[in-house]
Amino acid sequence: MDGSMQVRAVQPPPTEAPEATSHALGDNLARCVFAAASCAVMVTDTGGRIVDVNPAFERVTGHSREAAVGQPASLLSSRRHPGEFYRDLWWTLQESGRWEGEIWDRRASGEVYPKWMTIDTVRDERGRARLYVAVFSDISERKHHESERALLAHYDPLTGLPNRSHFRDQLAHELGVARRRQRALALLLVDVDGFERINDSLGFAVGDLLLLEVARRLRASLRSSDTVARLAGDEFAVLLPDVAREGDVARLAGIVRDKLAEPCELDGQRVYAEVSIGIVLCQPGDEELEPARLLGDAHLALRAAKEAGGGSVRFFAKDLGHRARERLALETGLRQALENEELLLHYQPRMACCGDRVAGAEALVRWRHPERGLVSPGQFIPLAEETGLIVPMGDWILRQACRQAVAWSAISPKDFRVAVNLSPRQLAQPDLVQRVIRILEDEGCSGQLIELEITESGIMDDLGEAARKLVDLTELGITVAVDDFGTGYSSLAHLKRFPLHALKVDRSFIRDLPDDKDDLAIVHAITALADALGLSLVAEGVETQAQLTVLRTLGCPQIQGFIFGRPVAPQAFEAHWLS
Repeated sequence: MDGSMQVRAVQPPPTEAPEATSHALGDNLARCVFAAASCAVMVTDTGGRIVDVNPAFERVTGHSREAAVGQPASLLSSRRHPGEFYRDLWWTLQESGRWEGEIWDRRASGEVYPKWMTIDTVRDERGRARLYVAVFSDISERKHHESERALLAHYDPLTGLPNRSHFRDQLAHELGVARRRQRALALLLVDVDGFERINDSLGFAVGDLLLLEVARRLRASLRSSDTVARLAGDEFAVLLPDVAREGDVARLAGIVRDKLAEPCELDGQRVYAEVSIGIVLCQPGDEELEPARLLGDAHLALRAAKEAGGGSVRFFAKDLGHRARERLALETGLRQALENEELLLHYQPRMACCGDRVAGAEALVRWRHPERGLVSPGQFIPLAEETGLIVPMGDWILRQACRQAVAWSAISPKDFRVAVNLSPRQLAQPDLVQRVIRILEDEGCSGQLIELEITESGIMDDLGEAARKLVDLTELGITVAVDDFGTGYSSLAHLKRFPLHALKVDRSFIRDLPDDKDDLAIVHAITALADALGLSLVAEGVETQAQLTVLRTLGCPQIQGFIFGRPVAPQAFEAHWLS
């Protein structure tokens, strides 16, 4: 094979021997394959000069065959690789006769691009290297897609910030650096208060714009060495390496909070968004802290900040971890309580004001924990609301109350009703009415035996939908009472839209009667309002004779409280009030 490796097509004469004809056809076929190959092919001599290229080479590199042949292969060099790279390449080629890998070269236009190349050695009959054949393809598009995939794998597509996975890697790295250098670092979790409400009221497009603005303001408020990431939804993380004192971190958190609280114009809407911030500080010597633990502690601090109200900042403290473990144990137990039949209902009498007739009973759930004993409703009801367990629990309570109301219907006074609390979360369920109907039918209970108690805040969240559901429920014969009346923010214009039958005066207005003149005036006004609207009125939390006397004087028709009886088991209630 000559040094130029130029294959000429020759028409064999008719008298040529068959072997010669076969060689000529083989040469012609090789030339055709060389020209038609989709991959670029470059042939060089042992000195590295180009002796031939195919058309695909011209398309990929932009160099014509005439311009390339005779030039050194370094014509294509991007100078992006160090000298060691090329020395290793040639050493491998000399030792094994083949090299394969990714290499960056330069087109005739000057553009640098990546390619995948295989170089093979062509040897003569004595085994000496005569030529090198390089076959390569442009992998720019593949590298672009790989880069996009890597970007999606490590960065949030909306804000361009590092995502949770990338942030955890960065956190692990900075923790290692902080330990080696004996420096402190701080982790902040930033959560937009009421972001779901903004999404629901202004739309997801505005919500996305708000997240972009939060990301921008966070970056603008921090040092270049600090890391900002979007972990999920409206939750952002800030990593502050090399911090000096807790006070410095608190001051920076305050700056971030105030900066984010400034109003912004988004798609023609003026939006206000406060944030809650949870902080955990990692001091030198905190060897046990790993990324997962640090993030967990920061989440506990963030929860404490959100529980403290909008725009709060809280540092992690060890008692938060203890409380979190207690809460988790309580939540786990509460989930099992429904399955293990640990819940039970007690009933508190509702008396006519004269005190000589029972007018109804309120069903109150109790939890008999196998180890803790009776757990206070103040502990598990808020937890049930937060976790959503209140929905299946509420169904269970209503079912048991319906069953008890049916059992008492033959011995209870006329118009005796069992009152059941309906949580805001239950009221928000789209299929609430269907669930109530199913329970009534399953238990053979008339709606006239049941009263549902709702809070003012519960009906104010979605006025139109709540009103429609309550109308449907009252058509079943169920009565509706507003519990804790006077503590919410409803207006009379809104309340008159609902099919209400009773108001329950909150115990906070009863507690200081008759001494507190303001409470006395409020109860007097609520009594007059109920009378004017044709609603029944129940005063709850009545414990003393003095309170009872005032309420009788004001004309309050029904009383509920310890003065008549505490909540008791069904058998005790029946024996005392219905026998």
